[in-house]
Amino acid sequence: MSAADFNAAVAYVRSLPKGGSVQLDTRTKLEFYSLYKQATEGDVKGSQPWAVQIEARAKWDAWNGRKGMSSDAAKAAYVKRLLAVLKSRGVQWKAPAKTQSKL
Repeated sequence: MSAADFNAAVAYVRSLPKGGSVQLDTRTKLEFYSLYKQATEGDVKGSQPWAVQIEARAKWDAWNGRKGMSSDAAKAAYVKRLLAVLKSRGVQWKAPAKTQSKL
């Protein structure tokens, strides 16, 4: 898994239009968030937000669930998850030409 593959996958997820054919549920968004944070920042730091801070707590919990996962493993899991989501919706991801051979 190259950095270019991961970066292309992140760019694709970020570019998904809100009303487009691929809609991500909250659980899937949290999966992408936690894998991205683990890949780019490593293990979560700081204390768990209060339960009343619903969004911050959900993000922290999802990221904390990746504790100990290497950056490379998180990057590979991110791309794999994107491919699975798109396949389930009958969409084929067209990665940039220089990364297509690695996917």
